[in-house]
Amino acid sequence: MTRKTKRTTSSAETDRVLILNRHSGAVEGWCENCEELVRMLRPEDAVALAAFRLQAVYRALEPGQLQYVGSPDGLLHVCVSSLLKPA
Repeated sequence: MTRKTKRTTSSAETDRVLILNRHSGAVEGWCENCEELVRMLRPEDAVALAAFRLQAVYRALEPGQLQYVGSPDGLLHVCVSSLLKPA
């Protein structure tokens, strides 16, 4: 008697849901790189979204890996679109 083996293959597809509200510190601002109005986050809030350390966010700002704008009061806001782009 021959024995039959059965193979089962499964896969999962996921999407990322991002909810930004006033309490998240998100603001709308013009991104020169995107050439449109986009959501902007403070670097401290970008850490949670991008899943890397605050120092890495600031390092990525210098060579232009992340887009940002500075406000007259000295605050930085990072473009959410540049955060979500694959590296």
